[in-house]
Amino acid sequence: MKNFISIFDRMTVARRLYASFGLLLILSALLGAVMLLGQANMNSQAEMLSSKWVTGVGELSKLRMSAMSLREFEIKYSRVSDKSYQAEYIDKMDEALGQFLKTFKAYQGLPLAPDEPPLIAELEKTWQAYQQARGKVISLGQTGKQVDAADVSDGLASMAFDELANQIDVLLQFNFKGADDAGELAQSIYTQSRWQGIGVYLAMLVLSLTLSYLLVKSITSVSYTHLTL
Repeated sequence: MKNFISIFDRMTVARRLYASFGLLLILSALLGAVMLLGQANMNSQAEMLSSKWVTGVGELSKLRMSAMSLREFEIKYSRVSDKSYQAEYIDKMDEALGQFLKTFKAYQGLPLAPDEPPLIAELEKTWQAYQQARGKVISLGQTGKQVDAADVSDGLASMAFDELANQIDVLLQFNFKGADDAGELAQSIYTQSRWQGIGVYLAMLVLSLTLSYLLVKSITSVSYTHLTL
């Protein structure tokens, strides 16, 4: 600081003014850069929260609902022998199946977290297992073996569906945690940016007061010298 004051004292008044305003402009630019960087980071986290985690929770909730509808109609199908009822339940299962596949595709189109692909692969595995069990129920029902169809629905299909629903819940919890982490990170970025901005602002304030004092001192010193001459 003493070296800076010494250098400042050896400057002409014009150079002192240039140096003062230059330093203040640099600090103003730094303050602006800190605030813009913090804002950009916060926007990035907010976009991730909205486009990935919140949307992901919504898609997985719809996925679970369509899977439950599929299971409901599969159970009802296994209990009826009338062909018209069977055809009605197959149509309803096809509708629920289409909704499930559409929703699952939409979820897979979202940005994926680095450790998410194994969870999706496990979901696909449990989905295929349930599909195979459901296929057996339908096949037995179509050949008039309703008792066997009901047994498979209550046994193999039930266990496969439970595993499917459990894996959907695992992904839901994963997305809930991701949303919480993104919110905490955004809060951390905001706090850090605020304190950085306050630090730069205080530095500007101290420098402004110091330069003002030095400028006034130098100008009054020059004026006093001229007066004494």
